[in-house]
Amino acid sequence: MDNRVIDILKTVIRQYGDGLLIDAKRCRSLLQDHCGGAYAREIKLLLVALEEGVATDLRTPPAGFPTTILGARLVDRLVTERYLDQAAAAWIVRAWADALGVSLPTSLTMAGDVTRTAKQPAINNTPVSTETEKLALLGIELIPIPTGDFLYGEKKERKHLSAYEIMKYPVTVAQYREFCIATGRSIPPPPDWKWQDGQDNHPAVSITWYDAAAFGAWLGMALPTEEEWEKAARGTDGREYPWGNDWDASKCRNSSKAACAMFYVTWGYEKGASPYGVHGMAGNVCEWCDSWYKVNSMRVARGGCSYSSSPDCFKASYREGYDPTLTKSTVGFRCVLRSPAP
Repeated sequence: MDNRVIDILKTVIRQYGDGLLIDAKRCRSLLQDHCGGAYAREIKLLLVALEEGVATDLRTPPAGFPTTILGARLVDRLVTERYLDQAAAAWIVRAWADALGVSLPTSLTMAGDVTRTAKQPAINNTPVSTETEKLALLGIELIPIPTGDFLYGEKKERKHLSAYEIMKYPVTVAQYREFCIATGRSIPPPPDWKWQDGQDNHPAVSITWYDAAAFGAWLGMALPTEEEWEKAARGTDGREYPWGNDWDASKCRNSSKAACAMFYVTWGYEKGASPYGVHGMAGNVCEWCDSWYKVNSMRVARGGCSYSSSPDCFKASYREGYDPTLTKSTVGFRCVLRSPAP
């Protein structure tokens, strides 16, 4: 991390005031303007913390949280809620503290006599204690993908994967809402097709990569690598599309056959399912993966393209890359459960 960006952050706050602490969009724009295109990664991390309330908590500490433990609490929050590593989380908290003139102790690790405030998880007001109970109450169905080789990418390179399970459908609005309620997150604003209006079974979208990864961790799962996503989408024989080698517009949503006012319910287009019976791997939302498209800058998104009429965009090997802090009404996700190491 380059600490020079902290001086720029100080300048921006001094010039434009504390209103930036609750206006991530404006803060991003001002930082980018002042940095002249530099420090892209540092700005992304600073904004993740801003969205998580780190800056406002540093400016006005919650009752019962003196600065001697507040810094450690904020680092812990970023690690558990935003899926950041310890070093990155500590840098972010110190950067904001420095910019705001807040003094923090040397160590930002959780002290031995300070424990996390664990939230009592509940779904539909039903207390749950295990990931298995969460999956059942959320109605999440998993499809087993066996150990073995498969043909990967446009060049159909042979790769080997251990067994894992993947969600049969993308994460839905209803499922993501329960996660937000249980963890105290804000529910993303509805897209143009109004997901809050009786559309609980549509895919959840407008979610950052970090929040998607946190949802997976909440369930004891993870985002799939792009290899895991692709094997679940095309099977082992290297087929071009989830249903076979030939383009068939009737087997997924696409703009050549209908206007895409909204993404379809998770169980639509059954005939377009993959060989394993995984649904929505083409012609629904793009899906975040736990792989880099451009290291330390962009994360892979797979599938989707319901807005397109080009058959190439629906191929199982098709990939895109997005800023992991980005929220798009065309990007959702699903998760995998990996077998324990022997």
